[in-house]
Amino acid sequence: MSRAEIDGDEAPEWKPKLRCACVLGRDAFAMVYGQLTYDDPFSIILIHDGSRSEPWRRIEVKREINAATAVPTPGAGDTDHRFAFLSNEGDVYLVGSGIEHEKIKGAGVASPDAAGHGALHALSAAPDGQLLAAGSGSQLYRRAMPGAWHRVTVPPMPEGDIGVSALHRLSDGAWLVVGAMFREADAYDVTSDPAYSDEMNVDDLMRLFEQQANREGDRTPHGLALLLGEDGVRPLVAGDLPDLRAVCAEGQEIWAAGSEGLILHGTLSGAWQRIATPESASFLSATRFRGDTVLASEFGLYRLVGNDLREFAPRIVGPDEAMPLAPWHVEAAGNALFCFDLGLGAFRLEGENWSWIRTPAELLVRDVRK
Repeated sequence: MSRAEIDGDEAPEWKPKLRCACVLGRDAFAMVYGQLTYDDPFSIILIHDGSRSEPWRRIEVKREINAATAVPTPGAGDTDHRFAFLSNEGDVYLVGSGIEHEKIKGAGVASPDAAGHGALHALSAAPDGQLLAAGSGSQLYRRAMPGAWHRVTVPPMPEGDIGVSALHRLSDGAWLVVGAMFREADAYDVTSDPAYSDEMNVDDLMRLFEQQANREGDRTPHGLALLLGEDGVRPLVAGDLPDLRAVCAEGQEIWAAGSEGLILHGTLSGAWQRIATPESASFLSATRFRGDTVLASEFGLYRLVGNDLREFAPRIVGPDEAMPLAPWHVEAAGNALFCFDLGLGAFRLEGENWSWIRTPAELLVRDVRK
């Protein structure tokens, strides 16, 4: 029975796309598929364990899952979960042999306990199992123990609120936090505008809003990188930069990347350098692999060798060579490199050969919408 048969409405066509992914090891990874429908949130979590005779496990949740992370070692007081998933509303699903659910109080948009800070977008795990979640409205939460999430104070920024896109745990126990600063819009009641009248149509009202936006000036997000350590949060990079969406590190060196071809290279204590790249590329994910930084963008997979950005070789070839690939997430696990494509799912590089780990089509079917 379809949703249309249940409530009389025509159900929108279900076209799931990859939302996020993470890697636990050579044979173990997770992917989340969904479709942005705010009145009908739904996600499919797929966990793959190549060591099992039945490698795939499917979990359905009635939430929009925005982030996933592998948990190498469960934290103190936890059971055996190996993956964690974060919804836009602050739901955290811990998956091992079973499934545990936690809620970050105050996070989200439509949750009953939402405090007006907005959605969450990023999740990361430390080697000891500690979890960190972040999102819009300068939200940063640390999981102190099972079920206990505490908000971390983020110092005010001159541009306004911070929206966090990515997190990365450093070897010394600190966290890298990247995203953008957003200047808050001025309060505006269109009915109080001197040019407003009750006879205005939609086009007239839109012109008033556009005029107000022009009066407010530039609200373009500005890139930001923060360090969360034992002494709190401090800025590493802030200024007139495009927003940052990805971060990775090796030793003392850090690479952050984002919109308009932005790649930054620096250290915790030294100066940061902007690496020249084609401005058309927007980088979505980054990882260190074989001594280089590998980046996934909307146009393909790249390798940064020193300050030289090159197309990644060997090239990924999908099941249909004519179909363009859309890398969404890239992550290294030991000697293996994983690339997760928006439509085709998981590819794994070992040695010099990519292999496609095909996702059975039946795992992405949604039969009934309740």
